Amino acid sequence: MQRQAVPLLAPKSPIVATGAESRIARDSGMVIFAEDDGVITYRDSSKIKVQYHSKKLGEKTYFLRKFNRSNQNTCRNQVLLPRDSKNVSKGEVMEFSVECKRTKIGDEEVTRFIPGCTSEQKRYLDEDGVVLVGAYVREGDILVGKTSPKTTGEVSAEERLLQAIFAEKAKSVKDTSLRLPSGAEGVVTKVLRYSMAKGDRLGDDVIESISIFVTSKRNIQIGDKMVGRHGNKGIVSKVVPVEDMPYMEDGTPVDILLNPLGVPSRMNIGQILESCLAFSARKMVFYKILESYFGGGLETLSTLLSRSESELSSLSKVLESYLRERKITSLDEAKSKLTQLDFTIILSKSGFRYDELDIKVLTPIFAGCKHTELVEMMKASGIDNSSHNGRFVLFDGKTGERFKDPISVGVIYMLKLDHMVDDKIYARSVGPYSKITQQPLGGKCQNGGQRFGEMEV
Repeated sequence: MQRQAVPLLAPKSPIVATGAESRIARDSGMVIFAEDDGVITYRDSSKIKVQYHSKKLGEKTYFLRKFNRSNQNTCRNQVLLPRDSKNVSKGEVMEFSVECKRTKIGDEEVTRFIPGCTSEQKRYLDEDGVVLVGAYVREGDILVGKTSPKTTGEVSAEERLLQAIFAEKAKSVKDTSLRLPSGAEGVVTKVLRYSMAKGDRLGDDVIESISIFVTSKRNIQIGDKMVGRHGNKGIVSKVVPVEDMPYMEDGTPVDILLNPLGVPSRMNIGQILESCLAFSARKMVFYKILESYFGGGLETLSTLLSRSESELSSLSKVLESYLRERKITSLDEAKSKLTQLDFTIILSKSGFRYDELDIKVLTPIFAGCKHTELVEMMKASGIDNSSHNGRFVLFDGKTGERFKDPISVGVIYMLKLDHMVDDKIYARSVGPYSKITQQPLGGKCQNGGQRFGEMEV
């Protein structure tokens, strides 16, 4: 199932991991590692220069992959971050290619002068007739302007007379430009041109080949498919504003609602255990920060939270001001009075998001967290599981009324899959028919009709 996942704009690592994630990231080939200790001397969006301490290595330049297309049409994009060497951008990279060939009646040509096209239709083309990098193209827009000579059957008697009189000068051509197919849109991120004149190896009778790469970003919407790491896949059935989502007693809204009927029959209880364990780890961050603050300083958490001492120092100042405003002077008083919402406010004032500071939990296969350890961790993070077993009171976001029964709330790692509704939804009113059977063609790519088979009768 994870092979069908698409990269996201802001990816995050799971709180509950198995220990194999680091090895998978290394073997993916998408991570650039430093070969030795050194200093970054230059960096931008496309490359990074590292001056190594070793004289043998010296200074090396590493080029980042920008909007590379994978075999699954997803986008692989490396971004240099302060703490990570790699980040992946969600999206889809589509490649469209066109070739100019040498025919018996003349050569095909890439040009901006296309018969029957207005200047509005050619607004994104350069002087050679190729779309500009950075242009936002939509369905039907011209990517490469191309003309081909008309065959004898396509040429009228008047045009043949002009050809006989003026020879090649009056040879008529037809529009065979490469256009963006239906349902597609995005930004042109790369243009590759190969030509026989430059010595590129092309196919027989191919004069020039042009590839256009179009990258599109998609928001999650109704009909898209998502999955956890326990086979708990499902389709998004509704997207509502955050103020309409159910919220906890301290005002924290939930992000996603899952149907509880998807657990008992499939018996994948791992998703419930992950939910409780990750929720405990996230709440424990707050307690660890409070314990370190009252115990001598937040700088001691730099290794645990993978943050620099300067970042934690600014967080310490905001926390000190927040506690002074509420006249909180002891650790026990802070644990009892401050809620998750207070923690979110403190983090936002420090420049963090509430889900950016996490304690990672490692549970290897066949040697994972035991039930007793999970209960102890929930107690240590302040979750009372004696009465509700990890369930909490929730309130309706629209009416503000309390739900009748407590509901399981936790933190899970979700993936968005490549099965998106924009790629699947299709309808037609009038379209092509088969010349032999006089029935509509089949398939979305041929603008075909919907099959109404014997099972539908």
